[in-house]
Amino acid sequence: MSFNADTALAEASVGYLKRLGPLTAKAFVGAAAIEHDIEPVDPEKPVQSQELGPKLVAELWLNMGASAWSSADLSWTSAHQTSAARLRTAYRVYGDVSLGLEAGLNANRQGEDARAGLFGRYAWDGGKLSLAEICAVAPGSLRDRQLADPILRPSRRQCDTRRENPTLLSPRVRVP
Repeated sequence: MSFNADTALAEASVGYLKRLGPLTAKAFVGAAAIEHDIEPVDPEKPVQSQELGPKLVAELWLNMGASAWSSADLSWTSAHQTSAARLRTAYRVYGDVSLGLEAGLNANRQGEDARAGLFGRYAWDGGKLSLAEICAVAPGSLRDRQLADPILRPSRRQCDTRRENPTLLSPRVRVP
């Protein structure tokens, strides 16, 4: 049996920014809507349908000299009990272009997955764009379910290149 899955995310938040020398701290509170449409419906999967809930986000940014930086992002929403954590460290190679390493953990009611990889980031006055080559590593309960469930079973090495907005930290559901 094959399944078709679509995931959608919408969120709105307000926040506060505080600079403490080379450290910038941000905190946001808001609401999130996360929708997982899986067809045909699978009653054994705990993450399906749309859920709304409050969302909390914390972000830290540390400038390490003129060209290096690190960041840590944490988020949680009650919508599907979704949470995420990500660490990045990078070097500004030319102007506003940075290259670096990142690692993260995403979780929801279905389980968790860890990710690690390389990324490139371009920042300008109006925003930022990141491209990442991410390899998923399946720890803990999600790995156990993936090995037992052919729908969730990952390939030997599961990588994807994606454009991302660093403030949207909710995981993406991937059903092959």
